[in-house]
Amino acid sequence: MLRTGTRFDTVRNISVAGTTLNESVARRFRTAFKNVNLINSYSQTEACGVLCFSHEPGGSAQFVGFPAPMVDLKFIDVETGKKVGPNEPGELCYKIPSVMRSYYKNPKKMAQFIDDDGWCHSGDLAYYGEDGSVYLVERMENLITCMGMPVIPAELENLLLSDHDDITEVAVVGLPHQKYGQVAAAFIALNKPHRLPENSTREMFLNTLLANCPMHKHPHGGIYLIDCLPKKPNGKVDQEALKAYALSYDDGKHQELKMSEAYP
Repeated sequence: MLRTGTRFDTVRNISVAGTTLNESVARRFRTAFKNVNLINSYSQTEACGVLCFSHEPGGSAQFVGFPAPMVDLKFIDVETGKKVGPNEPGELCYKIPSVMRSYYKNPKKMAQFIDDDGWCHSGDLAYYGEDGSVYLVERMENLITCMGMPVIPAELENLLLSDHDDITEVAVVGLPHQKYGQVAAAFIALNKPHRLPENSTREMFLNTLLANCPMHKHPHGGIYLIDCLPKKPNGKVDQEALKAYALSYDDGKHQELKMSEAYP
């Protein structure tokens, strides 16, 4: 590994599952493991089996392969519930023989999960290509609605990562806003967090978003420069901790989050 010098010469493939894979994590994998295939897959605990997988790595971190045997997929518009076509993001719904029987003592949640036609609603935003390949975009609960229009955090995260090699990892979360409903806030960890960047560096990140995104996708919630993204025990980004920090910063009640600098 990069820090310890440990070698994994016999490792050929690494399979990723459990959450959406963003470009920052994929980049770190490829840096640490030079000759390893990074293979993404997709499933849910409720499915009790793999929904999508591939034996080959895809060109995008969002690529999760193709539907597994005995799995049916459809993608629906999150507003209308109608099917969407190729390359159009929608909620991924599936049918699989191994789906769980029910949520324990929670029939209401079960009714929301499986509709009358037997389709399981994953709560994940995804799309499929012309060849049937599947791409996972974002958890629907993480979507931001600003000025009445949707903002996909992964879109802004990947834009920043593609334009700035000095970013180690980034997370975009939604904050409540009195005028716009919700606004995007970007939390950015740099390669060398111990060296505080000048305001011009922060403005460079801001200008990337201003130049490439419509107004409702601008980071009206602020850009925060941090040492590292807080993680849950399962390794996923702790979005609630980021939101709490940003809101407490606005209230003047600075919370500990290993922040090196913040620009509200």
